[in-house]
Amino acid sequence: MVTTRKSAKLSKWERLPVELQQQVLESLDNFDRLQIRQVSKGMLSVSENIPIVTHSIHFLTTLKKRYSWLEWTDQEGQRYKTNQEECKKENNGNLAVKSFLNFFACRFSKVTYLKIDKIFKTQNGLNTIEKIIAEAQARNIRIRAEELCLELLEATAAPLVKQFFELFDGSVLKTLRLVDSPGNVVDAITGTEQFRSCSRLSICRTDRSTRQHYNLRNLLHIENLFITRDQYTAQDLFDLVHSYRLKPLKKGNIRQLHDTTKSATEEEISNVLDTFPRGPGTPLPYSYRRNHYRVIDMADPGLQLNLSTSHRSVLLVLETMVTTRKSAKLSKWERLPVELQQQVLGSLDNLDRLQIRQVSKDMMSVSETIPIVTHSIHFLTTPKNKYSWLNWTDKEGQRSITNRKECRNEKNGSVAVKSLLNFFACRSSKVTHLEIDNIFKTQDGLNTVEEIIAEAQAKNIRIRAEEVHLDVFEATSAPLVKQFFELFDADVLKTLRLVDSPGNVVDAISETEQFRSCSKLLCTAHYDSTPQHFSLRNMLHFEDLRIRRDHYTAQDVFDLVQSYRLKSLKKGDRIQLFNTTKAATEEEISNLLDAFPTEPNPRPPYYERIDIRVIYMADPELQLVVDTCERFLSIWVAERRPLPAFFLQQY
Repeated sequence: MVTTRKSAKLSKWERLPVELQQQVLESLDNFDRLQIRQVSKGMLSVSENIPIVTHSIHFLTTLKKRYSWLEWTDQEGQRYKTNQEECKKENNGNLAVKSFLNFFACRFSKVTYLKIDKIFKTQNGLNTIEKIIAEAQARNIRIRAEELCLELLEATAAPLVKQFFELFDGSVLKTLRLVDSPGNVVDAITGTEQFRSCSRLSICRTDRSTRQHYNLRNLLHIENLFITRDQYTAQDLFDLVHSYRLKPLKKGNIRQLHDTTKSATEEEISNVLDTFPRGPGTPLPYSYRRNHYRVIDMADPGLQLNLSTSHRSVLLVLETMVTTRKSAKLSKWERLPVELQQQVLGSLDNLDRLQIRQVSKDMMSVSETIPIVTHSIHFLTTPKNKYSWLNWTDKEGQRSITNRKECRNEKNGSVAVKSLLNFFACRSSKVTHLEIDNIFKTQDGLNTVEEIIAEAQAKNIRIRAEEVHLDVFEATSAPLVKQFFELFDADVLKTLRLVDSPGNVVDAISETEQFRSCSKLLCTAHYDSTPQHFSLRNMLHFEDLRIRRDHYTAQDVFDLVQSYRLKSLKKGDRIQLFNTTKAATEEEISNLLDAFPTEPNPRPPYYERIDIRVIYMADPELQLVVDTCERFLSIWVAERRPLPAFFLQQY
């Protein structure tokens, strides 16, 4: 590798005025500034006043080879730098300490995330911490990190951790994460200015660590608190709830104590919580409900405090979440004029309008005239749990909502039916892709279909979907599928996809207006399903037809070709019958196709087969290619091109 001599570089650089050097350094990105600082002491002094803001710094220590090093990552998370090789050669920790403190030499430099890994678990690491403390105090350096993660040991000296923690800038530090921290260490740092400035605290412990008791009274100022493997009392629980009730909090603030043990009975805890006024409030979602669940009033009348506890043998999970009280919202909303409510709802996106409709009957009546246009609706049914639910996805395919939890709790299908039909209550609402999955394969699903038909006919609701995907079953009742299919709006429906559909079902729906309005039909089947015979004469109006596992005759092929020749089609339109069986020989099919005027096969010699023929169409610019292979039939429209002379010589 060719490198420039370092002294030659510096000699030119040092002749520049200091102000010009600083201007050049300010034009560099954060990583280049970081590398410049490590060139020489002169570079460090020039760049000390130029801030560096990076995403993360990882301070690591090896347990075996006994040296420390740093890893830096930029704000985009794409660039990465480490000094592991240099620190491995030096092997006394001084280089890692200098690199770490030189980063914070400028008072404006800061890092978003700082992780101190395993440094408290070895004697060499503890020596490195002592060096950091001594040098930082001597140079009056503050460590400016928004989030700090410390990996400790149960035998870690609390005074040493406190001294190190006091090096941080309390005005910058907001989040503290402690791993395997003993209770005495947490008690030691709770008195510091840095700890009081934190709004988020996470204390997690590995499975092998012993349970610790943390004095929760020192943690009451924390807005978001997460602790695992804790041991708490009834008084601790009282203090947490009491402090939360009086705080100026916002929706979503949470405190969680996971995998805990308690030194109080359920009765003692219940007696303590009974001192707080209960609120009616909206209950939490089903996933948050535990054996002991209650809603407590807050000082702010617009909020409520949800408290739930669960006891699994010796484990207890406590979650307290602040949520907005539903009644307070609706009382203000209902005082608005209906016209203003409709203007507000009209400004929302489609999925928000959909969620608004499901709040109450009044919301439904107000929003009935506001259309919803979404990309897809997926109507699902579980064969085992015997309930149906819906998934909605927006036009961009990035947002989705589901009502699975509500339908699982109700379990009789009525919520799923109402949600589907409420979507189409407005005559302007429509969906691009509607998929009905497994609903025809169980008795509960068939009951749900009958309920959809009855309610849609009673309310005169049409299902407006451009594309419908029906997962049918071989034993499905054809009249039931026909009744359901007649609910669709024929002016909107363009594409129909059928899975495992028997021939009698297709024959039944082929009589409907909806079937005749479709321009594209796809009939697919699983590999183990029996081939079906579809009456292809009912499908001659389709521009795009694809069928798998069909059983067809020579007359069916003749009818398809005859109808396609006379249609006003475009290049690319096709009919495909895959994995089929024939009730005719190749000779019978060939004799019928001889009735059509053909032109020489345009295929190259290596692809030439006797079962491919090109037929003239009514449009002189197009030609119809018919391929009758043993396992499939394919008919497609191609653009007519002049044939080369060497093709014509073959005939």
